[in-house]
Amino acid sequence: MSSINTILIKRRLESSPLNSIPILSGGELAFSEKNHTLYYGGQYGTLSIGGSGFFVSTTGNQTISGDKTFLGSTTLSSFNVQPNSVIDMGSNVISNIATPISDSDAVTKLYVDSNLSSGSTDLTTQLTALSSYSTIFRNVTSDVEVGAISATQVIPAYTTLQDFAEKLLFKVYTPTFTAPTVSMSNAGSPVEVGTSGITSTINLNRGSINGALVSGVWSAGTSQNFRSGAATKYIFNGVDNGTTNSYTSAVNVILGNNTINGIVEYAQGPQPLNSKNQNFSTPLVAGSLSTSTTVVGQYRAYFGTTAVASPTDTQIRTQSSTSYSTNALRNTRLVGTFSNVSFATRYWYIALPTIYDATPTVTINGLPNTAFTRTVITGFTNQFGVATDYAFYRGDNLLTGTYTFIIS
Repeated sequence: MSSINTILIKRRLESSPLNSIPILSGGELAFSEKNHTLYYGGQYGTLSIGGSGFFVSTTGNQTISGDKTFLGSTTLSSFNVQPNSVIDMGSNVISNIATPISDSDAVTKLYVDSNLSSGSTDLTTQLTALSSYSTIFRNVTSDVEVGAISATQVIPAYTTLQDFAEKLLFKVYTPTFTAPTVSMSNAGSPVEVGTSGITSTINLNRGSINGALVSGVWSAGTSQNFRSGAATKYIFNGVDNGTTNSYTSAVNVILGNNTINGIVEYAQGPQPLNSKNQNFSTPLVAGSLSTSTTVVGQYRAYFGTTAVASPTDTQIRTQSSTSYSTNALRNTRLVGTFSNVSFATRYWYIALPTIYDATPTVTINGLPNTAFTRTVITGFTNQFGVATDYAFYRGDNLLTGTYTFIIS
């Protein structure tokens, strides 16, 4: 009668708090109910030799590491590839691909051939169908200028065919710039010496971004926007005038050139756009421009008639309503023709600053006249209270009637 022998091996219960590999003597066996692994005590330590915790399980989920080689036909119900993984198909054919639905789906040769031969004559449309799947695979250097591609331009590898077609077929137009400028004007020049309250104005021309889309077509002559931002501050002879571009000075005008300096500060300009409404270049940074204007100060020169042999400053300046007079601003000696001057027992006279003085040549009704006397009025005062020396020429004879004077 045969007997049945029982072999008992060590085991680790599922409830055991231990998780380490068991330490076994040579030839001992142990089974862990915690991870379903069979262990053997070998010459160099404990070895895992069986169980679903060690070998591939036919059921349940497992994570398997290391390189694996499968020979023969392998059927997978589904699988996911971890990011940044490399899949080498070994130059083999991938077959039975479904018709793509999403932009990132793979396509078959039949799908590509069908789309290219669908009868469409629009190259851009056909390339659009392939744009998600096809790129140029190396850098291409152009040796001609075509579309938006310039000669010697490099089209980088992995540019999509869609982008490449648009560069070939659609030229991208870019705007040009007109820089901002500034000018300055004043309320009037020349003015009499001593004048105050001169108003000057700074005029900012903000320049322009030239070129814009008009009904979808690029128009190089159409202004897209200003080049600079708006004025943020106006400064006149060091005086901050805020955002007001006109300024009235309380300074009295002196003889000669009176310079008024101006500065305008402006904000950053708008962003220029190309014909594809893409940013082109950069906005003009905030900055400032300087300018100036000149007000010329002059004295007046007088010609007129008077019944008084020695008229006062005020009489010379104002003249009575019965006199003939001119009081033009001058920066040289007085010259001119004065026609139909009426006299009723009156003297003629000329008064002008000594800085302009030179003995005049006087012709009366076509005849030379030297019968006049020169005197100097020291500290002749103008209407603004500014005093300077004047030369005073007065005819020696009282005249009655109408005369024409030529003074040179």
